[in-house]
Amino acid sequence: TEIAKELHVPWFFADPYCSQQRGCNENQNGLLRQYLNRKTNLQNYTISEMVNIQNKLNNRPRKKNKFISPIKLLLLHSVAFVA
Repeated sequence: TEIAKELHVPWFFADPYCSQQRGCNENQNGLLRQYLNRKTNLQNYTISEMVNIQNKLNNRPRKKNKFISPIKLLLLHSVAFVA
């Protein structure tokens, strides 16, 4: 809440246990489940294997982005992050 106020950005906080309020998050979980099932022990994976999954997901086109991958969308828009 403090960060949203400081950056003057409206922010929505979903209610606990209401997955229908977190559609984007639930979609990401579904994409991740294609690589790692729910009971996966992440300690069995190396950093390079996790980075490989990360790269596959970041380069996968999304319908909500007009079938542009998240990484290309980020590159298309020059985003400045303030530290």
